[in-house]
Amino acid sequence: MQSTGVMEQRGAIAQRGLRGWPLRVLNTEWGMAALIFLVTRLVALAGGYMGVSQLIRTQPSYNRGWLAEMSLMWDAGFYYTIARWEYTYDPTFAGPTSIAFAPLYPFLMDYVAGALRFVTFGWDWGNAEFGSYLAAGLLISNVSFFVALALLIRFLRPRLGFTGASMAALGLAVLPTAFFFSALYTEGLFLVLVISAFSLAHSDLRWKWLCVGLIGMLATLSKFAGALLLPALLIDYLAQCGWKWRRVRADVLWLGLIPLGMAVYLGFLWWRFGSPSVLNDTMVRGWNHRLSFFPTTYGENLVMLWKSYTGGYPPGLDPILNNGRGSRLYHILDLGMPVALLVGAWLARKKLLASEWAWLVLGIIYPLSSNLTLSMARYMLPLWPGLIWLGTLKKGSRWLGVLLMLVSVALMAWCASIYGRASWIG
Repeated sequence: MQSTGVMEQRGAIAQRGLRGWPLRVLNTEWGMAALIFLVTRLVALAGGYMGVSQLIRTQPSYNRGWLAEMSLMWDAGFYYTIARWEYTYDPTFAGPTSIAFAPLYPFLMDYVAGALRFVTFGWDWGNAEFGSYLAAGLLISNVSFFVALALLIRFLRPRLGFTGASMAALGLAVLPTAFFFSALYTEGLFLVLVISAFSLAHSDLRWKWLCVGLIGMLATLSKFAGALLLPALLIDYLAQCGWKWRRVRADVLWLGLIPLGMAVYLGFLWWRFGSPSVLNDTMVRGWNHRLSFFPTTYGENLVMLWKSYTGGYPPGLDPILNNGRGSRLYHILDLGMPVALLVGAWLARKKLLASEWAWLVLGIIYPLSSNLTLSMARYMLPLWPGLIWLGTLKKGSRWLGVLLMLVSVALMAWCASIYGRASWIG
């Protein structure tokens, strides 16, 4: 018979094991990513739900249910349309058309929706018209974002430590427009592909540059900005060669697969609609996207914001307020995000890779070269190098980062509610 002391000792060990198990889980990339994901997604969902509930109360025509109305807002409707009915293009139509959107996300939506219908024996997920497609899109976006958070922590951990890498990932998850990672948008899928490409470029995999090229091609098929991975990862390749040309090998050519995604899509448009130029045509006519000099674009929009604040426009003709449904918030975020990320990158310059600098700078220049700053705050979401500074804060000054992220997460909830009210285009 065991003594009381031995039994008490075993009980104490068991209790320590129970207390230690959650901590051990949170000490892993996947455990921390799960915690960040759950907390921030609940905040985003709460904000979106409050907004769409108000929309349904004030405008009864929005009667498809709160989840469907919130999920199909703005560009999400195009992705649903492509997934269900494929691409359409009318050369006589002056507005936006579906061919402006890259194909990978709606392609996956269609196939995942079919798989969900198969495994659930045709269940409509509570909505006979949209259910399986909404479930598929939300599943793709949210699983992608969760995996992206874990991969980002793992990628940054050697430079920042576990706490620092987790801080940077949390900073990404609480950006004011970070609710788009969980919406029927490409942001979550694009982010996981981009981080996967960077992670593989720093792995010991034998055929890593082939894998990097293939994933980069998928990123370009997810979002046309994926083509920017070519110069960024080419810089990474050269850095790993010690910037010595004689050490460059034939495997660098695999990076040429990255822009192939764009070529594949343009080839499809040529086959389906007779010319690859229909993409540029719909960009110009639907969104007024034209090639522009990026400092001029930024400066002109900064002047517009100043004139809006100082009453420089006649009553009712203020373009900032008209586009923002009476709010200047979207324009402030669109102009402020690039500056904030560049300042953040400068603060953490000793920790940034050359390829990350290239990814950040090109990721800012590219959308600013399209004649508009509209949606810049969303386009900036995959530019995590501008948030690495959060992971470099010393223990005594970490409270500053926490305070800024608390403000940001509150702003994210507010932005999600505005988006849910259909009052702001992101």
